[in-house]
Amino acid sequence: MSSRRSVFDTGPSASRREQLLNLAAELFAERGYHAVGIDDIGQAAGVTGPAIYRHFASKSAVLTALFNKLTDQLVARAAEIVASHPDDAEALRHLVRYQTEMCVYDGAVIAVYLTEYRSLPEAEQWALRLKQRGYLFHWMRTLAQVQPDCSEAQLRALVQAAISVAQSVVYYRSPLKDDDLIAMVTGAAEAALGLPCAPPATPALAFPATV
Repeated sequence: MSSRRSVFDTGPSASRREQLLNLAAELFAERGYHAVGIDDIGQAAGVTGPAIYRHFASKSAVLTALFNKLTDQLVARAAEIVASHPDDAEALRHLVRYQTEMCVYDGAVIAVYLTEYRSLPEAEQWALRLKQRGYLFHWMRTLAQVQPDCSEAQLRALVQAAISVAQSVVYYRSPLKDDDLIAMVTGAAEAALGLPCAPPATPALAFPATV
């Protein structure tokens, strides 16, 4: 079993707001966004529902903060991976593995993201799309060095295909051990990018100890 942690694990130094956000993530993943009310989040946190409003203006604001945390984590780690791996093919392997790990360890929350994205106000959707483009940019710029004959449209299609392969684990519960599942799905996503199926030369970046 891998020792990597979910983005939504609450460390001992987490703020009250962070704790509430992580509890909301668990509830949204378990019951669905529309089935969870502010009072439910408060009950899970051991406080009254109105106490949540000290940290979030509305349930929609909770969802926005949740999605921003997930997207910010993806963008930051993608930038770190690319910066720390000058070999472009190796960087792509680590991007693929990290995306797959996110989908395995935070699959329930990512499922909420994929299904409830349009529940956000339009302005928040637009802001998230800008962040998503930044994430895709890291992939596409790196892939362009490995596949120099591809057009921008082709690069985007390949990246979207690889990410979709990784996201496939969100929609079913596999009997495989996490590490085995990650290895298999990572290989399939690498193949979608046109990379030979081979394990990374060094371990993938682990989730940070605290978030």
